[in-house]
Amino acid sequence: MLSGLKILDLSRVLAGPYATQMMADMGAEVWKLESFRGDDTRQWGPPFANTESAYYLSVNRNKKSLAINLKSKKGQEIVQALAKKADIIIENFKANDLKRYGLDYKTIKTINPQIIYCSITGFGQTGERSHEPGYDAAIQALSGLMAMTGEADGQPVKVGVGLIDVLTGLHATVAILAALHEQKTTKAAKYIDIALFDVALASLVNQVQASLVSNKNPKRMGSSHPQIVPYQGFRANDGFFMLAVGNDSQYKDMCLAINKPELWEDSRFQTKTGR
Repeated sequence: MLSGLKILDLSRVLAGPYATQMMADMGAEVWKLESFRGDDTRQWGPPFANTESAYYLSVNRNKKSLAINLKSKKGQEIVQALAKKADIIIENFKANDLKRYGLDYKTIKTINPQIIYCSITGFGQTGERSHEPGYDAAIQALSGLMAMTGEADGQPVKVGVGLIDVLTGLHATVAILAALHEQKTTKAAKYIDIALFDVALASLVNQVQASLVSNKNPKRMGSSHPQIVPYQGFRANDGFFMLAVGNDSQYKDMCLAINKPELWEDSRFQTKTGR
């Protein structure tokens, strides 16, 4: 689908590499640039496959890798030469960091007037926190995601994967594909500013909307759902199971399936709101 596109990947760790891997899987040619130490995640193990961590391999398949020193004049010239040939650049340095190397959007745009340039940061390119780095765990906490995750009587819990990084990679991919579509007619360069914090807030969807409507903060509910019942995990004699009943018709079907028709016939339980 993206065969023929060339992507210069200056990103590290998870959000950016996840985005470029998605596009590599769709056929794009991805050039991943790393420091001589390599992407930090190469050593995020165990487990390791030979000398590379499973973490690194999970988001860096189908890419060509090049070690380069961005602080050297020669290294900067090499990156600029690659940028001239690229269709897309994606990076996750702190805001304005690449400007000192001559690799920021405004500079690259003069080299390649049709470049699509995507920057991923913790808090965006502008604002009072734009200078701060952003890590998935910190954003999960700051956005409120951890406050609504975990058992009601327990402490806030981090999601089991770097979910905000992954979602940010997805948002970046969608934005880049939209820019590619628009570029068919405009032929102009595009700049995309993606922030982990923005993505986190957007991803709270029904929880944040309910908070705005009710003026109440979401609470931790374990595996339960704030608006749907029954929609949670239960313990049975042989282990745990998850029950996800999305509407009143499904609730009726469930009651009949477990030979408890009286649970449906009771008018108190025939609507989701009543349950």
